[in-house]
Amino acid sequence: MLLRKPALLLATLSLLWIGCEQTGSSNGEGTEVYSEDINQRAQLFSFTSGEFVSSYDLQFMAGNMTYLVAMNSAAGMKGQKVTDVEFDAAELPLQGWINDTSDYVIGDQWMDASTYNPADHSIQTNGSLFFIRTLDYEWIKLMIQSATPSQFNIKYAYQTDDSTFSSANEKTISYSDTEPAYFEFTDATTIVPEDWHLGLVTTPVYSPEVGSVFYMPSILLNYESDVQVAILEDQDYQSLTTIPDNVDWLEDNGNLRTLGYGEDNAVLVYHPEPPYNHKVIVEHPDYVYLFKVAGQYYKLQFRDYSSGIVLFEYQSL
Repeated sequence: MLLRKPALLLATLSLLWIGCEQTGSSNGEGTEVYSEDINQRAQLFSFTSGEFVSSYDLQFMAGNMTYLVAMNSAAGMKGQKVTDVEFDAAELPLQGWINDTSDYVIGDQWMDASTYNPADHSIQTNGSLFFIRTLDYEWIKLMIQSATPSQFNIKYAYQTDDSTFSSANEKTISYSDTEPAYFEFTDATTIVPEDWHLGLVTTPVYSPEVGSVFYMPSILLNYESDVQVAILEDQDYQSLTTIPDNVDWLEDNGNLRTLGYGEDNAVLVYHPEPPYNHKVIVEHPDYVYLFKVAGQYYKLQFRDYSSGIVLFEYQSL
């Protein structure tokens, strides 16, 4: 079983773009931003702070007489439930990855209701396993072992470089019904997540022709922060100073990523044909994108993409 970076599809992106690790340099009109390599980890940008910020992988919380686990699907996380297999024997699936949409991938599907203990209100696992891909692009094998009104107990393992899984780790995660816990796997700790608006990520795409998974660059809007975007096809970026009348505001949800890979309005598009020859490019570098964030407006233009580095310019209006 092999899950690969998009070496075959993105062969021409193997060279490093020297000097593009900087963010937030001003060009006098707006602010030019170079992302870090989005092939290495998700890059989540905040218009408010003008910086890339960190976020969580899983949220642990109380539901209506239940214990829930939610993925950070707004930031592009996907997962899959696996049943009827022992933890150590379970192997990473190649396809079937989904977001939390109308229902949770994990949610309370881990629980065995028959194990409910009225003395401490604890519930034990039903044996289900879950595979998730974190924001740092680690593949995790996960079991929710038990939960009470104050803590979750989990068991998890990381996929290693040889596509096997590490020895299992166990962790107790404290939370309350008024304060959910936000957990990230890289440091195996709870964090206070920062608000973000524009996500630059890669998403796993299964290729039946090759029988493998490739990771394609994608642009996300944080639908948990009510971010909206309008696309202006015939507008000069420099001369735009006010919001045009009758713009069509779009937004993401769990099923539709408006500017994301494979969508009609995708910003980053893979071209196998000449003259691009298996290269991802900014499909419309002349388009202007208007973002509406908490009542504030920004204009933005995606300028270039190379070797995982996204270059864009933005300015508040």
